[in-house]
Amino acid sequence: MSGETKPSLAYRVAKKVLFAIFLLFLAIVVFGIGGRLAFIIELPIRFFLGWAFHAWKALPPFFGKWEAAVLPAGCLVVAGLLVHRFIIRWASEKRPALEWRAKHTAAVMSLLFLCSAAAIATSGIFHQFFWLAGGKVIESNRRTDVTLAISNGRQLMLYLLEYEVLKGRYPESFEELAAEFESETGVLRRLSWVDTGDRNVPEPWILLRPGSDEIAPEDEPVIVSPLLRDGLTVVVGFGDMSVRKMPAQKLADLLARKPEGPFPDE
Repeated sequence: MSGETKPSLAYRVAKKVLFAIFLLFLAIVVFGIGGRLAFIIELPIRFFLGWAFHAWKALPPFFGKWEAAVLPAGCLVVAGLLVHRFIIRWASEKRPALEWRAKHTAAVMSLLFLCSAAAIATSGIFHQFFWLAGGKVIESNRRTDVTLAISNGRQLMLYLLEYEVLKGRYPESFEELAAEFESETGVLRRLSWVDTGDRNVPEPWILLRPGSDEIAPEDEPVIVSPLLRDGLTVVVGFGDMSVRKMPAQKLADLLARKPEGPFPDE
């Protein structure tokens, strides 16, 4: 119909941007269904009101140090004036019919400013997304904490074996073990601490034979991890260099008696 008006370019762009944001939001929700329910509830709140939470935390410190913003704000104003003068001069020479006003320059500067802010926000979103990927939100059900503890435990057992061959005894602590291998001190310190859960403080492995000059029997524990995420499982390194997971109660029974044979795998 001739009476209908075609939507403006800005309206169409805004509509597509909002649709893309909705699709991204929907994908995150669907992808996070397997995570905690609290995350599903928190996500839309953060999505729509995150700006208010951020302003609540960021604005008071900003107002307390407003002097630091004077120079950048002044530079922005000067840049806007120079850009405006440049466009007017260019328009008078190339496009005499173009009526360029200060509000047009302000719109262009605002658009550039918002694009820069959007780019910074996008980088923050991706940073937080990959940070959350390491937690419980989109974590695999394969118990990665146990798998990682077993892998680190095997490496620790190899270092303990090498130390025992060199010194004829076990180290007094993991710090002494790290001091012996100076070139790999950082690696050993990382291996000697276990990530016990999402956002929890790492806890150290326990060395059961500190300073002992007797080699542990094949079925005797040498190192034990802290309780892992469910609070019921530990990872144990044995004298035969094997590293296995087991219920914490069975470890207590194992330590309370002298086993007659290798402890059965779980």
